[in-house]
Amino acid sequence: MEPTLKTLVICLIFLWIPYSRQERFQCQDEPIVVQWHQEESCVHLNSNQNNFLELETDSLQNLQNYTVLELVNSSFTQFGSNHFHAIPPHIEKLAIYHGNVTEVYFLSESLRSLSVLDTNLFRFFAAEQENRELKTLEIRSKFMVAVPFSIEYLKGLEKLILRGCNLTMVDMKQLGRLENLIVLDLAENAIITIDIPLKVTLASVRELYIEDNFLREMNNFPMALPGLRTLSLFGNMWYCDWVTEVRKRIMKAWIMVYGGDGDCENGIYNGGLCCDERPG
Repeated sequence: MEPTLKTLVICLIFLWIPYSRQERFQCQDEPIVVQWHQEESCVHLNSNQNNFLELETDSLQNLQNYTVLELVNSSFTQFGSNHFHAIPPHIEKLAIYHGNVTEVYFLSESLRSLSVLDTNLFRFFAAEQENRELKTLEIRSKFMVAVPFSIEYLKGLEKLILRGCNLTMVDMKQLGRLENLIVLDLAENAIITIDIPLKVTLASVRELYIEDNFLREMNNFPMALPGLRTLSLFGNMWYCDWVTEVRKRIMKAWIMVYGGDGDCENGIYNGGLCCDERPG
């Protein structure tokens, strides 16, 4: 006997329901443990430019018990304002890591922390309007060669972590506009110059990490950071006269220096740091 129209409709409904559920936003059963937070996270795999926006509104109810969203192995040519808008406002932390997310245009009034790690990111824009909600920005990408110029709009930043990028020069005047910045991590880059103009003061910075770069010296240091309490300097190419002079200032300011150099090879060991004589 041939199936009736009613039977066909019922069969199609049962076939459609499981498919529809698969399209909904699903958190992984076993969240991936990562180092930058300990809260239980919603981990979502393989998001892309289109399917992230095509999620049904009610599918995001799966996120109601989470404050942290992790997007793993995602693919976006640009993670833009429309993608940030799709994130429920109760989500406080967004971590995007691995995959391919080459550009981020940040616009959010609710996120407090954003991490973009190992996604081939080469361009980060912050919307040109004052933002005091975002407290932590972390970027790790060998394609990131400069501190984003629009970072000055992130007035609420307390932690700026650009560790493991490919920066070559940092102008502290640009960061001096971040009046709430406490932690500045510029380690593991290719920085040759950190320019600190005489009139620039980063009064709020308490922790500075600049190890594993190619620095020779820094002017106006550490006087430009009167609140500095923790510092790392190892793994650079310091001039010995600069090291000797700055050590006195560091001791006088009661700054704790973290880490030190081991084998200096052809360099000179100067109180925990390898250095070279300044060319005559």
